[in-house]
Amino acid sequence: MRRVRSKDSKAERAVRSLAHRMGYRFRLHRKSLPGTPDIVFPSRKKAIFVHGCFWHRHPDPDCKLARLPKSRLEFWKPKLEGNRRRDLKNQEKLRELGWDVLYVGKADPGHDTARTPLEQGNKVSNRLRDHLRTLRKAESTLAVEDFDCRFLVVQSGWQVAAEDYLINLFQPIWNSETDICFGVGKHGDAPSTRANRRSPWDTLHPGRDWAWSDPKMENVRSEERILSDIQSHLGSTTIYRDVDQLLKGFLEELSQL
Repeated sequence: MRRVRSKDSKAERAVRSLAHRMGYRFRLHRKSLPGTPDIVFPSRKKAIFVHGCFWHRHPDPDCKLARLPKSRLEFWKPKLEGNRRRDLKNQEKLRELGWDVLYVGKADPGHDTARTPLEQGNKVSNRLRDHLRTLRKAESTLAVEDFDCRFLVVQSGWQVAAEDYLINLFQPIWNSETDICFGVGKHGDAPSTRANRRSPWDTLHPGRDWAWSDPKMENVRSEERILSDIQSHLGSTTIYRDVDQLLKGFLEELSQL
């Protein structure tokens, strides 16, 4: 498996290049921090892990890079599942130390030069279907018909910048960057492949087997704290209720550049 890089991958170099072009300075592979983050911004207490599909088990069934080797499965399966459990533990340790953690996964379109949605393939739609299945499992607290899909189509190569802009604009409570009700992306796994702690998303929205099959599993955060964090977040975050309000905010930002 020498051809599968554990660091200095193409995706990691792309993130480093983008951060450098944006004017940020950073450290690489800081061993003094849990998990040895790939990119570290010490003064801002921000850490980025650029996860490869193979080593960190990208759950997309269509991802060719995440396929298991054809030989020595008795070795590779427990090793790679151990990587995923360790990822979660390191994330929790960093947050306890006051660090914000961002995970960048290489789930880009199959064609690096794609310019249209058709050329980019079906990876985004597959991910949306995964999330739809997750929502349906939480039927005791959520209704699928209450959800809308917002999307931004960009040329291949601009995904990181586009995602960063949308997260900063909408401040979604389910996204890990806001550190409130994270965990919605943990789908399709058995309890044994996790760090045996229930994510905030699953605490509020029960239904997924991996999070509730073990009655002794602890919550990462209490339901009371999660609800309090959500209320505080919504009280300090702009809620865009229509397209006109959204465009007005976008134009005001452009005028300040």
